[in-house]
Amino acid sequence: MKDILDSGFAHDIHKNKRSLWHIIVLFLLIIGSIVSTLIAWVEIESIIGSGPIMSIIGIVFLIQNILNKEGLGMIIGAMVPAISLAWFIIIYLYSLGPSDCELIVPASLTVASTFVVVGGSRLYSPKNNDLTRREI
Repeated sequence: MKDILDSGFAHDIHKNKRSLWHIIVLFLLIIGSIVSTLIAWVEIESIIGSGPIMSIIGIVFLIQNILNKEGLGMIIGAMVPAISLAWFIIIYLYSLGPSDCELIVPASLTVASTFVVVGGSRLYSPKNNDLTRREI
């Protein structure tokens, strides 16, 4: 009986440590997306630095959610590098300059950041103690 109880306790501790790491990366993703969006509205050329940084954080979050089989987290994690890559390709293919991107890039980042904030808060909603885990 003691072995059964101990194995469950060890699993809960491991799950809490992983959840803490997951929360830290989600927090970085939410704060980073808000800050980088606000800065993009002021200085569009800031996306040169914020895009790759946010993409790395998004990929880390995506990998965590693939391992945890959390569907909403996978979408949030994949969306950030996808938007960075999409804007990189669009800017390169159409030879867009900073003046061409002053409105549309920050506007799209605002929509994406809104999704990250709303989705991230839904992912760790206090109503769901199981971290809204949806296995796919």
